[in-house]
Amino acid sequence: MKKNDLTNKIVGSAILALLYEVSVHPKPLNVTKIKSIGNLKFENFLATTAYNALTFYSAFRDGYVKRFRIGKRIYEATELMLKYQSQGNTSLGSLMLLIPLITSSALCFKESKEISIERLRDCLKIVLDSSEPEDSIMICKAILLTKPKWLLKQEEFDITKKDWEREILEKKAKPREIMRSATQYDWIAHEYYTYYKITFEESFPLLLKYSNEESLNRACLRTFLTLLSKRIDSHVYRKFGYEIAERIRKFVDEKMKTKKDIEIIANEIDEEFSSLKINAGTTADLIVASLFLLFLTEDSRRYI
Repeated sequence: MKKNDLTNKIVGSAILALLYEVSVHPKPLNVTKIKSIGNLKFENFLATTAYNALTFYSAFRDGYVKRFRIGKRIYEATELMLKYQSQGNTSLGSLMLLIPLITSSALCFKESKEISIERLRDCLKIVLDSSEPEDSIMICKAILLTKPKWLLKQEEFDITKKDWEREILEKKAKPREIMRSATQYDWIAHEYYTYYKITFEESFPLLLKYSNEESLNRACLRTFLTLLSKRIDSHVYRKFGYEIAERIRKFVDEKMKTKKDIEIIANEIDEEFSSLKINAGTTADLIVASLFLLFLTEDSRRYI
């Protein structure tokens, strides 16, 4: 595959994954093309995606020349997300998952002239393990750019403290190390620390299976609800607390066992929790990462 074709395939898969995920309908507990949550609208997600095309290309180029700078790219992507739309953090989790995947995909093809799921995960391990403490600092700075109200204090690498940057440098902590202490309550941190265990071993296989049985929209919706039924959404947990997050998980699990049409289940979930204005954002981020893998390895023309 020529470099230009490879660039289009990898960068295009990332852009399409973000655009398709937010277009899935009727997706409960999330913004969709016909449903806002508070002031957060469909258009805010479109802007985040559109203005990050160059950042995705830069992440691709990093992998192609084997110069990995995931922290720098995540910080740049976060800056652009906040600059070109007015509602703050739309997609930080998705950007944090996508950028290492984009870099790894370019590396994968450069080294073996093919992109398979197994080889891609091997390359992801190389990219994450080759990252530096400076990447950790830039990722933390990206998180702080969004002015999160959900930050939980930690014993180690607590970015609510004044000296957090020095601690990272003194301990030479790479991104996986700074994520380790947050794995129990943040699925993005869990993915970094486990080399994307949920994405590669659960979410993507589910999406691939369902997409071979029904439309991609329904497959995304079914995968989203299946994930949500198995574990609490970590964004909901941080913002609303464990009790509400677990209440949602149990409700979704009960609804999924009814075997009703997936759209009916989705609407019933939304009706139950719509007054809380809850955004199950981390589960949506996992769908974005899985869609990227689907478009990259299975060819988007199968579905679109």
